[in-house]
Amino acid sequence: MIKTNLRAITKGTDHIEVTDYFDSRLPRITIPLNPMKSAQANMDEYFRKHRKYLAAEREIEPRIERGEHRIEQLRQEIRDIEQGIWTPPTERPVPQSADAPVRAAIGKTPHTADQRRGPFRRFTSTDGLPIYVGRNARENDELTFGLAKSEDLWLHARGTPGSHVVVRLGKGTDPPPETLRDAATLALLYSDLKKSGKGEVIYSRRKWVKKAKGQAPGAVIVTQEKSLHMTLDRTRLEALKSRST
Repeated sequence: MIKTNLRAITKGTDHIEVTDYFDSRLPRITIPLNPMKSAQANMDEYFRKHRKYLAAEREIEPRIERGEHRIEQLRQEIRDIEQGIWTPPTERPVPQSADAPVRAAIGKTPHTADQRRGPFRRFTSTDGLPIYVGRNARENDELTFGLAKSEDLWLHARGTPGSHVVVRLGKGTDPPPETLRDAATLALLYSDLKKSGKGEVIYSRRKWVKKAKGQAPGAVIVTQEKSLHMTLDRTRLEALKSRST
């Protein structure tokens, strides 16, 4: 409606009255405007807000559905408890510490759960995206330079030994904010910063991660990196562990 009335808007105008042709009753409505912006800039701002709304709607609706599904599961557990037929869920294997796989590599037997689950720790983000976590230097190398694609997101705790983390992304897509925080949480968890429970996590596209020549497997050089300061969030961790495979 602003677009069809651009010529009627002058800079300094804080609103415009237009006919709503999308309503069969054709009502007159008032649209607020920023008087400091031109007609074109006001229109562009409304389009920007609309795109942001659509993006948020795509992310929020699946999360609401998952939340409602979880609520129903909990209600069913309450009913089972009241009827005396509740049984505790099967416990998942406790993830190994970051250095456990290294000990296995020098002669000790790997945890049988890791053998069953195949290469890499695997999680699903809040937004349903796959997250892979290396268990040792060899897996870090295989994950980053074997499995990961150029546009995938790569993460690592800054300045400390730890796992490489990769988020599978579609071409030309950016990681949703919650997925980024999920992956950064895992990078922090599976690093030497775990004990402190907080620290900085760097991230970049996989294409900006290169092998460090002459260094041990897993050693890399990262360019065009960004960073997040993270604190381990128990609620987020429990949600991620419930979606691990």
